[in-house]
Amino acid sequence: EGNPCNMHLLDVATEAKRFIEEAGMVGLRFNSIGVSDGISNGTDGMAYSLQSRDLIADGIETVMGAQFYDANLSIPGCDKNMPGCLMAMARVNRPSVMVYGGTIRAGCRPDEDEKLDIISAFQAYGEYISGKVDDETRLDIVRNACPGPGACGG
Repeated sequence: EGNPCNMHLLDVATEAKRFIEEAGMVGLRFNSIGVSDGISNGTDGMAYSLQSRDLIADGIETVMGAQFYDANLSIPGCDKNMPGCLMAMARVNRPSVMVYGGTIRAGCRPDEDEKLDIISAFQAYGEYISGKVDDETRLDIVRNACPGPGACGG
């Protein structure tokens, strides 16, 4: 729930578990961390971006190994989550599938015919501090740039 890239993945995992169980298998869900570069961009938080990939891989490998799971279905959202899942899949050498959580849809300002994305929100701040747009316009862009869940579409 902490960022748009991953906020919908619990619902996706719940549906996947249901389908797995309907196929006569046992689905046992466990979660991982998810750091968003979009949120931490330009802050000290960026120091945690790359290491989050390794923590994801380590976590999946640990649960798969300790619990003796037969297979793995990973549903990553953000761009560090995907390689973390793939690294774990290679380490555990068990049947594994990765299903990408999807890309966020483009946003649109209500009174403008202008497509927006996460990059639009970043650029709006630059335009604001350079005096090209006022704060109301900047906030309008930020509020409408990411209209729902999904990984950065910029």
